[in-house]
Amino acid sequence: MLHAFATGNGTALKTWLGTIDEIPPETTYFNFLASHDGVGLRPLEGLVEENDVRMLVEACIANGGLVTYRSDNDGRAVAYELNGTWFDLIRGASVGAEALQRHIASHGLMLALRGEPAVYVQALLAERNAIELAATTSQPRSMNRRRFSIEGIDRCLADPESDASFSLHHLVEMLGWRRESDAFFPESAQRVLSTSVHVVGIERISLSGSIARVYVNVSKETEEIRSEGLPDVRGFNISEIPGGVEIGPYGIAWMTPPRSATSRES
Repeated sequence: MLHAFATGNGTALKTWLGTIDEIPPETTYFNFLASHDGVGLRPLEGLVEENDVRMLVEACIANGGLVTYRSDNDGRAVAYELNGTWFDLIRGASVGAEALQRHIASHGLMLALRGEPAVYVQALLAERNAIELAATTSQPRSMNRRRFSIEGIDRCLADPESDASFSLHHLVEMLGWRRESDAFFPESAQRVLSTSVHVVGIERISLSGSIARVYVNVSKETEEIRSEGLPDVRGFNISEIPGGVEIGPYGIAWMTPPRSATSRES
């Protein structure tokens, strides 16, 4: 995910998504972008070029994050884990509204995937790197382990212009979209759609045949997507065009049949 947004190219991510295997009945995947640990780099081995991994490391450091290293078989130090909040990792060099759009779009794609999603509290609130805490503990993983008080969260969310308010509102809204369609049940089938390199598209098909598609633009370019019989289109940074939508930079389009045909019981 980080690689796709950092390069504006979703090819490697789509390749990896295409390798996800079917799993036994009554089991599912547990999907998340951030946790109390860092973001591991080993899954990128053999999937992207070493120069791209170095780019992610440099971007992490540029935004105040830290990097954990391991020794390879030759004794060389190799980057193992990026230590930072998801918001500071996914935003790259972006600031302001663009940074928040990248944050929301990355979570929108995660929410579309087969399995059960989870959102770490630091990501839910678009929290920044806890640089002082990491310096105090001398633990790189402390960068993403800031502790909150209820009063502090309330003050932050009371400001409708805060990053935390923006993030929480949009993530909760997308979770609501997900809940409305049985195409996003954990057992629903998943297919990676054929799109330009700038867009990652996921199709979900429920056991009853209900279909939903989610498209995320991982680049600064504007892309056109056809709605193809799914007239209920919602999202962020999108514009309707005849037969489909334009997805602006870091936009997301969430396509389903008419809501009355996909709604779940409360």
